Amino acid sequence: MNIKFTYGLTFFIIISGILLSFFKAFDDYLWLARSGALVVVVGILYAMAEFYNREYQLRLLQFHTSNLKEITLLESEELDSSRVDEWVENTKVVENKLQSELEKITLKHEAFLLITGTLVWGFGDLPFSFLFGA
Repeated sequence: MNIKFTYGLTFFIIISGILLSFFKAFDDYLWLARSGALVVVVGILYAMAEFYNREYQLRLLQFHTSNLKEITLLESEELDSSRVDEWVENTKVVENKLQSELEKITLKHEAFLLITGTLVWGFGDLPFSFLFGA
């Protein structure tokens, strides 16, 4: 799931909740709080999509890494096996760094979406209850 799309959807949901609450759509001012629940759902869907995307990329990288040594040795008989082992090891180091960075980035966005959605869900009705005196 694209992060720009995710944040755009989150922004749209919250703005829609604010407008629906402000204009008391369907004689109800709790739409902002309800929009918070939808933001939590977006956060969960983002987390799931990123998890499966990371798993796919990791398995693809592992597949290519596992075949790197055999392919390289077959392609060139002049290469030293220890040199190829060094390339494979370097590829595994890059793989681990990439995985770690992806996890950090994804965790940051997941946390932001889930915390924001939960706060809006829990406290989104308060401004409009004060505004409309209900």
